[in-house]
Amino acid sequence: MESTRAFILKRVEYRDRDLIVTFLPEDTGLFGAIARNAKGSRKRFGGGLQPVRCLKISYKTKPNRD
Repeated sequence: MESTRAFILKRVEYRDRDLIVTFLPEDTGLFGAIARNAKGSRKRFGGGLQPVRCLKISYKTKPNRD
């Protein structure tokens, strides 16, 4: 698991309670991620996924299938 600081550029609603969030980290390129249950969990996210906000994020990447 990796962690870095990143800006949130955009968020798009996905299904009932999820969000697709586009991040711009300071050490890698632009990437998107799904925040599961982001609209339903006020305790875990609490409005922290607003655009143009700087956060410390932790993420896992999927291995390449090549």
